[in-house]
Amino acid sequence: MSKDEIQHFKKVYPYNFSNVLVVDDKNDYKRLGELFRSWIDKKILTEDKKPCFYLHEQRFEFENKLYRRLGFLGLLRIDKPGIVFPHEHTFGAPKKDRYSILKELKANLSPIFIIVPGRLNILDLLYQAYRDKSPFMRFKDFSNIENRVWRIENKSFIRKIYLGFFLKDLFIADGHHRFEVAYKYFKKMKNKFKDLNYILTYFTDSKSGILILPTHRVIKIKTDTKDVFKKLSKYFDIERLTKKGFKNSFHNSDKLAFGLYVKRNYYLLHLKNDAILDKILKRDKEKIYRDLDVYILHKFIFPSLKKERDIIYTHSLEEATKLAGRDKLAFILKPASLNNVFRIAKCGYRLPHKSTYFYPKLPSGVVIRRFET
Repeated sequence: MSKDEIQHFKKVYPYNFSNVLVVDDKNDYKRLGELFRSWIDKKILTEDKKPCFYLHEQRFEFENKLYRRLGFLGLLRIDKPGIVFPHEHTFGAPKKDRYSILKELKANLSPIFIIVPGRLNILDLLYQAYRDKSPFMRFKDFSNIENRVWRIENKSFIRKIYLGFFLKDLFIADGHHRFEVAYKYFKKMKNKFKDLNYILTYFTDSKSGILILPTHRVIKIKTDTKDVFKKLSKYFDIERLTKKGFKNSFHNSDKLAFGLYVKRNYYLLHLKNDAILDKILKRDKEKIYRDLDVYILHKFIFPSLKKERDIIYTHSLEEATKLAGRDKLAFILKPASLNNVFRIAKCGYRLPHKSTYFYPKLPSGVVIRRFET
């Protein structure tokens, strides 16, 4: 969320969840903890009396196409190796923030997002059983996404959920920072809290309305743009296009390609030949990244440019061009495929920061998990 959005949500209602989810400018984590505990004392937040899973359906529209994503909320064990596969590198600052919140509030405020390859039959079974029942929570969020949530208390269904995950690989789609922080906290505090080796998690499968958006990069360079084109032209065929022509050519290209927006002009960059990739990806373990544009961008293109340190990330082409303005460059990327994410993560490798954006984000505050002493 942007700072303006955070300020809006904090002001719009005193019990908006952002008030305990996001620390203030003074980094007063103690105040967050006090506020969180006061909500529990006032019964603003109430604890379910029985162990439950929570079926969560989201309906949304993107580019005139309707989607339905179905999953459920529960706990995931984090100390058993070889089952959970992350796919992205993380940043230090967000982990420091999440750790401070975890330490003070002693709760998972937001779930991590797990995808199981293929189809989870248990999801279809649960939906058939619950879809006509009144959900205990139903709302449209600020992005106009419809959410319905049902409690799953039936012991037979709970057992079927356990059995449905036998020998399944679990891939982290979102929540890498929270996952790493939870494991660090578990290692440090495991003798103090019960079941600290579990984390609040949203589980879904790869057949249930999964939508990955691209994350474009906007950078500022220290040299003239002519120097940029001179360097890039050694390896890429560069074609200047209209906005409409760029969109058509870029999305229909089946080769490794980048979009570049600079000084209000659109360019399409096509790799001249695949032999160039062999020069870029010299080590055997790098071959797995051959058709991943975001890796080539960070591994090869950015190091060749005299860019300033900070990168601006955005999922919108319109916002990328607006942010670029007259003095920055916007590199336009395609979304990573889910198969590539699975393949790279299963091999134990990671993608660059912010390589994937699974849309929509899960709303925070639907279910919270507190630690028990």
